[in-house]
Amino acid sequence: MKKILWAIIVIFSAAMLSTMPMGISLHKAAATITATTETIAAQLITSQSDWEVLGTFLAVGDESDDLGITQRTQLGALSAIGASANGQRKIVIYGPLPIATNTMRFRNVGVADASDHVYNIYTGASGDHNFAYSLRGTMTFKCGTQVSDIGATVFADTLVITNTTASSTSWTVVNPGNNFVAEAFIDLQGDDMIIIVPTTLDDNSKLLGKFY
Repeated sequence: MKKILWAIIVIFSAAMLSTMPMGISLHKAAATITATTETIAAQLITSQSDWEVLGTFLAVGDESDDLGITQRTQLGALSAIGASANGQRKIVIYGPLPIATNTMRFRNVGVADASDHVYNIYTGASGDHNFAYSLRGTMTFKCGTQVSDIGATVFADTLVITNTTASSTSWTVVNPGNNFVAEAFIDLQGDDMIIIVPTTLDDNSKLLGKFY
């Protein structure tokens, strides 16, 4: 029976080959499928996150010393905050930020017109348990009189950024004065952790952030 089936297959294959035009190989005779690709325009989607209070800072007591050379890591900063020496209990570590966060916006509110609030901003990438932080800049806010919706506070209307020591730092500053809202933007360039060190507080303040 197997010999009969094999003979039938051979005869059928020979018949198929005999009907093909001369010079056409089996490979070329195979059906050709043309794929149609639909082009979809790329869309830029920006996160619509809310403004958040990154830190609430009370003017009572000493302001913080800046982070020392042994404190610019995750464990070092946590140790400094825990020790509560030299006002460092006021230091805030914020993060990790949501995945795909590229940019951070900052605003500040205080209690009184013309009050100053100064913060050193560090960022780091949480790649391991004791990653390093880099100083990205010192933000000096001065409040105006535009009322915020956060308690009895007013927005800062001027902002100056100094000490941009990290080689990758890229700030954009909106500094309108005249009782409008000042703010700053920074490209985090892959970092997802922020340390806020308040070094001058004329009165109580809140540093606000919005990431996208």
